[in-house]
Amino acid sequence: MSKFALSAQTSHGLSVSALEEASRTGARDADIEHLFLALVLSEQAAGRALRDLGITLTAAREAVQQQHNAQLSSLGIDAEFPEAGRIVFHELDGFELTKRATDLLVSSSKKGKSGDASAVLGELLEEPSGMITSILERLGVSVQQVSQALAQQEAKPVGGSNTGISGRRPAAGTSGAFIMAPVETVRNFLDDPQNITIWDQRAGTIEASTAEEDVNEQWIVTAPTIWPNGKPVEVRPEFRRRLVRRTQPQQAGSLAWSFNYIDSPQACGAVVEFGLQETTGGTQLSVRITPNRRRGWQKIKWIALLPVQKFGLWTYRFHIAAAISRYYR
Repeated sequence: MSKFALSAQTSHGLSVSALEEASRTGARDADIEHLFLALVLSEQAAGRALRDLGITLTAAREAVQQQHNAQLSSLGIDAEFPEAGRIVFHELDGFELTKRATDLLVSSSKKGKSGDASAVLGELLEEPSGMITSILERLGVSVQQVSQALAQQEAKPVGGSNTGISGRRPAAGTSGAFIMAPVETVRNFLDDPQNITIWDQRAGTIEASTAEEDVNEQWIVTAPTIWPNGKPVEVRPEFRRRLVRRTQPQQAGSLAWSFNYIDSPQACGAVVEFGLQETTGGTQLSVRITPNRRRGWQKIKWIALLPVQKFGLWTYRFHIAAAISRYYR
């Protein structure tokens, strides 16, 4: 993966996680402390380093809350920030990063820096306000300990060929996420067809297929009519229904689902494959989407639109991984 692609994907992923965390407290902007929470959730080396130090998302959230309350107290304000609720970022509009957080993400890819999560964490550790240092102190961890743990993580590959992730960078064609649940819990969740409507934004409802020709278990998913934020979903009629079935994954130990359009047989379906690996504090998840083979003019069209198709697949993978991560938070 190129530096530009890695930096862009990392920035987008951390931004979304940070905004999700900010939305729990009713805030519409995410600052550097929310980027820190996003890094605790990162599947890259920076996230693994923080979790190996015993920093959980629950503990990090509490430390951020304590830091916010301490700041109010230092201003002579006898009040506390509101209790956090559930994540509502995906249901509402109007969220954005603060200028300080945006500038930090931009800085992580300048002057020879990689732009990955490790570079973002490095920027946070050097951030001059002292906010992150204070949060780390509340977690019983020093900046030096974080730096050492990060160096150790970057120096070793991640075991397990089915994760789609090794070292600092995700493998080409995969998207990763850290899931705050044991592997078997996540596996059971992903193996249940009723949960497809939770992790696939293109699935609004699901029902078992009752066609007589169905030899194996199959299901029909229908596209939603309204997005979580209340806006209408525009889907062409022939792309509203898909036939879903379990299929053989490419990697041993993975799970895979195949999706094919019922009312447009010539349209290209795809296989969504999940790789799972145990990691500190939960599960390392990888998502791979493999379009079905194309023939004739469809193959030529696919090649011609390859950059657009790759971006579309990345977006789809990202939303799937983000939805699963959000479900367990």
